[in-house]
Amino acid sequence: MVNQNQTHADEIKVALAAKNSGDPVLLFSAIPAVCTQDTDADGDVVVATHGIYTFPYTVAAAVAVGAPLYLNAGVMDDADDDTTGVVFGYAMEAIGAGGSGTVKVLLK
Repeated sequence: MVNQNQTHADEIKVALAAKNSGDPVLLFSAIPAVCTQDTDADGDVVVATHGIYTFPYTVAAAVAVGAPLYLNAGVMDDADDDTTGVVFGYAMEAIGAGGSGTVKVLLK
């Protein structure tokens, strides 16, 4: 018998207070995810751990397609400013140097 809890964990329910649908989060400080709904009355939210999502970004240098992006203060960044060392995902489109906007990101 297999000790299996979930066959496909693309979406899981976790305890995260005050999150909105579309918010990027790092589960357990290591697993990139995006909230698929607002936090409920019990303090739980469903998050997706796979897929391509659009997030705000702020970058200093140009970013090529496929380059790693980090989550810093709720936005994608080309530098690991919070020094977690955790790549949140990969740019699915090029970003020009020194700007902000939105970018499609493949979750790691």
